[in-house]
Amino acid sequence: MNSHKIRNKKFFKDKSIGDFNNAKKFWEFYSSKIKIKSDKSSNNPISHVKFNGKISKNIFELCNIFNLFFTSISSSSNSSIEESSEFIQKQMSNLNPIKALNFKFSFTTAKEIDELLTTIQTSSGPGICDIPTKILKLPSLKLKTVIAYLFNYSILSSSIPIDWKTVVVTPLFKKRG
Repeated sequence: MNSHKIRNKKFFKDKSIGDFNNAKKFWEFYSSKIKIKSDKSSNNPISHVKFNGKISKNIFELCNIFNLFFTSISSSSNSSIEESSEFIQKQMSNLNPIKALNFKFSFTTAKEIDELLTTIQTSSGPGICDIPTKILKLPSLKLKTVIAYLFNYSILSSSIPIDWKTVVVTPLFKKRG
Protein backbone atom coordinates (compact mmCIF):
# COMPACT_ATOMS: atom_id res chain seq x y z
CA MET A 1 0.00 0.00 0.00
CA ASN A 2 1.48 3.38 -0.96
CA SER A 3 1.97 6.16 1.60
CA HIS A 4 -0.95 8.15 0.19
CA LYS A 5 -3.41 5.30 0.84
CA ILE A 6 -1.94 4.66 4.29
CA ARG A 7 -2.31 8.35 5.18
CA ASN A 8 -5.93 8.35 3.98
CA LYS A 9 -6.70 5.14 5.85
CA LYS A 10 -5.24 6.56 9.08
CA PHE A 11 -7.20 9.77 8.64
CA PHE A 12 -10.54 8.03 8.08
CA LYS A 13 -10.00 5.21 10.57
CA ASP A 14 -11.76 6.91 13.48
CA LYS A 15 -13.94 9.35 11.50
CA SER A 16 -17.68 9.26 11.04
CA ILE A 17 -19.88 11.29 8.70
CA GLY A 18 -20.56 13.62 11.64
CA ASP A 19 -16.92 14.69 11.57
CA PHE A 20 -17.58 16.40 8.24
CA ASN A 21 -20.56 18.53 9.30
CA ASN A 22 -18.18 21.49 9.32
CA ALA A 23 -17.75 22.37 5.63
CA LYS A 24 -14.47 24.22 6.28
CA LYS A 25 -12.84 21.17 7.90
CA PHE A 26 -14.17 18.94 5.14
CA TRP A 27 -12.73 21.14 2.39
CA GLU A 28 -9.39 21.53 4.20
CA PHE A 29 -9.04 17.77 3.93
CA TYR A 30 -10.82 17.10 0.64
CA SER A 31 -9.23 19.91 -1.40
CA SER A 32 -5.84 18.28 -0.90
CA LYS A 33 -7.24 15.05 -2.35
CA ILE A 34 -8.98 16.27 -5.50
CA LYS A 35 -7.51 17.27 -8.82
CA ILE A 36 -7.88 20.99 -9.45
CA LYS A 37 -7.50 22.90 -12.70
CA SER A 38 -3.88 23.85 -12.00
CA ASP A 39 -2.97 20.32 -10.84
CA LYS A 40 -1.02 18.57 -13.59
CA SER A 41 -1.15 15.10 -12.03
CA SER A 42 -3.65 12.68 -13.50
CA ASN A 43 -4.04 10.16 -10.69
CA ASN A 44 -7.33 9.87 -8.83
CA PRO A 45 -6.57 9.80 -5.08
CA ILE A 46 -9.98 8.34 -4.19
CA SER A 47 -10.15 4.74 -5.34
CA HIS A 48 -13.08 3.58 -3.21
CA VAL A 49 -15.61 4.75 -0.63
CA LYS A 50 -17.41 2.82 2.09
CA PHE A 51 -21.00 4.00 2.43
CA ASN A 52 -23.80 2.25 4.33
CA GLY A 53 -21.54 -0.75 4.85
CA LYS A 54 -20.87 -1.22 1.12
CA ILE A 55 -17.52 -0.50 -0.55
CA SER A 56 -17.88 1.17 -3.94
CA LYS A 57 -15.04 1.40 -6.44
CA ASN A 58 -16.97 2.25 -9.61
CA ILE A 59 -16.38 5.91 -10.55
CA PHE A 60 -20.10 6.49 -11.29
CA GLU A 61 -21.11 5.03 -7.92
CA LEU A 62 -18.45 7.21 -6.22
CA CYS A 63 -19.89 10.31 -7.89
CA ASN A 64 -23.43 9.41 -6.86
CA ILE A 65 -22.34 8.79 -3.26
CA PHE A 66 -20.56 12.16 -3.09
CA ASN A 67 -23.61 13.85 -4.65
CA LEU A 68 -25.72 12.65 -1.71
CA PHE A 69 -23.81 15.06 0.51
CA PHE A 70 -24.05 18.22 -1.60
CA THR A 71 -26.97 20.51 -2.30
CA SER A 72 -28.15 20.84 -5.88
CA ILE A 73 -28.77 24.40 -7.02
CA SER A 74 -29.42 23.57 -10.66
CA SER A 75 -32.66 24.00 -12.50
CA SER A 76 -34.08 22.47 -15.61
CA SER A 77 -36.49 23.60 -18.26
CA ASN A 78 -38.69 21.65 -20.64
CA SER A 79 -38.93 24.65 -22.98
CA SER A 80 -36.91 24.87 -26.15
CA ILE A 81 -34.80 27.92 -26.99
CA GLU A 82 -37.38 28.95 -29.58
CA GLU A 83 -40.25 28.70 -27.06
CA SER A 84 -38.26 30.69 -24.53
CA SER A 85 -37.43 33.36 -27.10
CA GLU A 86 -41.09 33.65 -28.15
CA PHE A 87 -42.18 33.93 -24.51
CA ILE A 88 -39.67 36.72 -23.84
CA GLN A 89 -40.69 38.61 -26.98
CA LYS A 90 -44.37 38.32 -26.02
CA GLN A 91 -43.68 39.58 -22.50
CA MET A 92 -41.58 42.47 -23.78
CA SER A 93 -44.27 43.51 -26.28
CA ASN A 94 -46.86 43.54 -23.47
CA LEU A 95 -44.90 46.13 -21.52
CA ASN A 96 -46.44 49.55 -21.32
CA PRO A 97 -44.39 51.78 -23.67
CA ILE A 98 -45.21 54.85 -21.57
CA LYS A 99 -43.19 53.37 -18.70
CA ALA A 100 -40.22 53.11 -21.03
CA LEU A 101 -40.33 56.88 -21.57
CA ASN A 102 -39.71 57.36 -17.85
CA PHE A 103 -36.54 55.30 -17.94
CA LYS A 104 -33.40 57.31 -17.28
CA PHE A 105 -29.85 56.11 -17.37
CA SER A 106 -26.91 57.74 -15.69
CA PHE A 107 -23.32 56.66 -15.73
CA THR A 108 -21.93 54.75 -12.79
CA THR A 109 -19.55 56.84 -10.71
CA ALA A 110 -16.54 56.00 -8.57
CA LYS A 111 -18.58 57.12 -5.55
CA GLU A 112 -21.34 54.59 -6.35
CA ILE A 113 -18.73 51.86 -6.80
CA ASP A 114 -17.21 52.81 -3.45
CA GLU A 115 -20.64 52.67 -1.75
CA LEU A 116 -21.40 49.26 -3.26
CA LEU A 117 -18.00 47.86 -2.29
CA THR A 118 -18.56 48.83 1.34
CA THR A 119 -21.47 46.36 1.44
CA ILE A 120 -19.23 43.42 0.49
CA GLN A 121 -17.63 41.49 3.34
CA THR A 122 -13.83 41.64 3.36
CA SER A 123 -13.77 37.86 3.70
CA SER A 124 -15.58 37.45 0.34
CA GLY A 125 -13.64 35.69 -2.39
CA PRO A 126 -12.14 37.64 -5.28
CA GLY A 127 -14.47 36.18 -7.90
CA ILE A 128 -13.56 35.85 -11.56
CA CYS A 129 -11.42 39.02 -11.64
CA ASP A 130 -8.97 37.56 -9.09
CA ILE A 131 -8.70 40.95 -7.38
CA PRO A 132 -8.87 40.35 -3.61
CA THR A 133 -11.81 42.07 -1.90
CA LYS A 134 -9.40 43.85 0.46
CA ILE A 135 -7.80 45.56 -2.56
CA LEU A 136 -11.18 46.57 -4.01
CA LYS A 137 -12.18 48.08 -0.67
CA LEU A 138 -9.05 50.27 -0.41
CA PRO A 139 -9.82 54.01 -0.53
CA SER A 140 -8.32 54.36 -4.02
CA LEU A 141 -10.39 56.74 -6.13
CA LYS A 142 -8.32 55.84 -9.21
CA LEU A 143 -9.20 52.14 -8.98
CA LYS A 144 -12.90 52.84 -8.49
CA THR A 145 -12.86 55.31 -11.39
CA VAL A 146 -11.43 52.59 -13.64
CA ILE A 147 -14.08 50.11 -12.46
CA ALA A 148 -16.84 52.67 -13.13
CA TYR A 149 -15.37 53.33 -16.59
CA LEU A 150 -15.39 49.59 -17.38
CA PHE A 151 -19.06 49.28 -16.41
CA ASN A 152 -20.04 52.39 -18.36
CA TYR A 153 -18.07 51.33 -21.44
CA SER A 154 -19.65 47.88 -21.33
CA ILE A 155 -23.14 49.41 -21.35
CA LEU A 156 -22.35 52.01 -24.03
CA SER A 157 -20.75 49.45 -26.33
CA SER A 158 -23.52 46.89 -25.68
CA SER A 159 -20.94 44.23 -24.94
CA ILE A 160 -20.37 42.37 -21.71
CA PRO A 161 -16.91 40.84 -21.27
CA ILE A 162 -17.01 37.04 -21.41
CA ASP A 163 -15.38 36.83 -17.97
CA TRP A 164 -18.32 38.71 -16.45
CA LYS A 165 -20.57 35.92 -17.71
CA THR A 166 -18.52 33.26 -15.92
CA VAL A 167 -19.41 31.81 -12.55
CA VAL A 168 -17.34 30.02 -9.95
CA VAL A 169 -19.42 27.25 -8.38
CA THR A 170 -18.73 26.07 -4.84
CA PRO A 171 -20.54 22.91 -3.69
CA LEU A 172 -22.63 23.38 -0.54
CA PHE A 173 -22.49 20.64 2.09
CA LYS A 174 -25.95 19.36 3.12
CA LYS A 175 -25.12 18.92 6.84
CA ARG A 176 -26.81 15.60 7.20
CA GLY A 177 -25.66 12.13 8.06
